[in-house]
Amino acid sequence: GAGTDLSAASPEAPVVEVTDAVFREYVAALEVERDPARGHDVYRQSCMICHSIGEEGHPFGPDLLGELGIAEETLVRHLLLPNERIRPGYETTLVETRSDSNFAGLLIEDGATSLTLSQPGGVRQVILRKDVKGVRRHAGSLMPSFAGVLAPDDTAHLLGWLRGQLNPEVDAANRIVLFDEQPEFAALLADESGTAMVETTGAAFGRLCLRIMPPQRASRQLPGWNYRIVEKPSAVDEFRYLRLSWRVAANADGVMIELARSGSWPRAEDSAGRYYAGRNTTAWKALETSSRPPREWDTVTFDLWKDMGDFTLSGIAPTAMGADVWFDRIELRR
Repeated sequence: GAGTDLSAASPEAPVVEVTDAVFREYVAALEVERDPARGHDVYRQSCMICHSIGEEGHPFGPDLLGELGIAEETLVRHLLLPNERIRPGYETTLVETRSDSNFAGLLIEDGATSLTLSQPGGVRQVILRKDVKGVRRHAGSLMPSFAGVLAPDDTAHLLGWLRGQLNPEVDAANRIVLFDEQPEFAALLADESGTAMVETTGAAFGRLCLRIMPPQRASRQLPGWNYRIVEKPSAVDEFRYLRLSWRVAANADGVMIELARSGSWPRAEDSAGRYYAGRNTTAWKALETSSRPPREWDTVTFDLWKDMGDFTLSGIAPTAMGADVWFDRIELRR
């Protein structure tokens, strides 16, 4: 794409101050009667350039539906203070070129001859390394504060419309839960020398979560797991995306999930089939989702078909690197 020169809108611009009184004004507006139609308009005007819902919008920022399991007061705080907590993988990268242009975005490819930044609106900016003067990370969000941009009532309408997209019947038809509230799941991971247990405290969703102690627990063929991964799922056992929540202990290097295809693990030199966040301390290649280990619960979505093509998912190996890690709500989505 043509790309976006963001030099005039540096992410290092003065941070918007949000007083407690302003925050409380937005929280109080959550009590108004929600107007979903108005909320949809707000989404289209203010959110869809960076966030997608189904086929609408651009998947530049995090999936908004994945954010709706937390309290609405917390969601309001995220809208008003986006720099307070940067989701792993969404840190801003700044690139200065020799022609004195400045580009900001999410670094999605760091190749030998070029860098690729993802930018709002679905833009992909490719910058040749020979043209690069400097690259640095900025610990801020590309998302602006919506304080004073969205009226408090409009924020409530937006959240009302978003929650309306979580229609249980539609949602159930488009996903299958692999692990959530299943106390017996840890026992199914019978291979490798780590330890797996299902805990009843600290879950991201519901009551239970899966704890893995290093190095990993695994099963290359779980009962009933013969899920087809395809580009355009249509049959009942066909899916494309893997979504899960994970977090790590304070002293962990990172967390990884390894996927078995038709009863076989990927080769050590093959990165497709493994995803990790933090520092990969294993001898296996893997696809990095974030250079920072998720110290708090982070919900991530992997496009399995894009990364691995057609295959049959038969098992997983949740992996802890350095210290304990936790997983919750592992599911396939169409």
